[in-house]
Amino acid sequence: MYIRSMIINLANRAFSESLPIDIMVRIVKDLLPGYDINRQTGIPENIPIQPRDAAAQIMRDITAANIFLPIIENLVRLHYVGLNGRQYQIPLIHEIAKELSKDEILYDKSTGLFVESPGKNATPNWRRLRPGMDSNLTLLRYDMVSNTRLVRSYAPDKIKTAFTNYRSILTEAVTKRNGRIWCSEGDGGIAAFYYGQRDMEAALAGMEILHNLFLFNRLSSPLSEPIHIRIAIHNGPCRWSFSEDELQKNDLFQRVKEIEAKMTVPGSITVSPSVYDSFERNFATHFSTLKTEKTHTLKTYMIRLEDIA
Repeated sequence: MYIRSMIINLANRAFSESLPIDIMVRIVKDLLPGYDINRQTGIPENIPIQPRDAAAQIMRDITAANIFLPIIENLVRLHYVGLNGRQYQIPLIHEIAKELSKDEILYDKSTGLFVESPGKNATPNWRRLRPGMDSNLTLLRYDMVSNTRLVRSYAPDKIKTAFTNYRSILTEAVTKRNGRIWCSEGDGGIAAFYYGQRDMEAALAGMEILHNLFLFNRLSSPLSEPIHIRIAIHNGPCRWSFSEDELQKNDLFQRVKEIEAKMTVPGSITVSPSVYDSFERNFATHFSTLKTEKTHTLKTYMIRLEDIA
């Protein structure tokens, strides 16, 4: 995760000028259990550590561990809520937040998190997921039906126009909900959702994709037949890696691919039980039991004409 040196320097000052060393170490230990400032600095316990030296070492360690944003969130809580009944004034916290906003990382008061917005500087891991770290995510698997046959059946210019619109529909539906598109494979791939009500966001993205693709097929597609897509949604722990090959080894990836390939009919969405159970009652009524699935635990959504009236 890249954080500008100016922001790191501001955080360094916020630590050294506002917090005693024991509190500095305590908020780091929340994220790095067992953190030992003496071991990290190489300064023996019988020798006092200067606050500026402790803060500088902590900045090096948290940036290396890719936990800069969670540490700053801890600073915000210290500033506004305090710790064990004691308030800590950290004046530089507002300046840090201002600088982060310039990099499209905005503070969300409702969650207490710094959220990377889906702008031009968006990263696939929201600048939060760390290699080797397990995080709870919701994955949306999508795949175009019979894309190879379509490519062979139509002129290249028509295929290019149709597929460009298809990808635009996908990208807009995912990114507007702060999702990220991972592991694109031809005209299929996986989108990931991390923040907020991620199951709901993934489901809404899938529904928007189906609806907009339905309208595109009937109103503006250069092809004489509709483009169909299968979508599956599943949630669970996922170990982040910058390598797509490593990501694909996650059980979560394998399961959502299986649901899409084996249990989803063209033009529909299939959601796993854990996703469906997170839906609010009114929203859940849009999904019905997938009757072809033996355990009857998977739920499905398909466009009906009254849905788009």
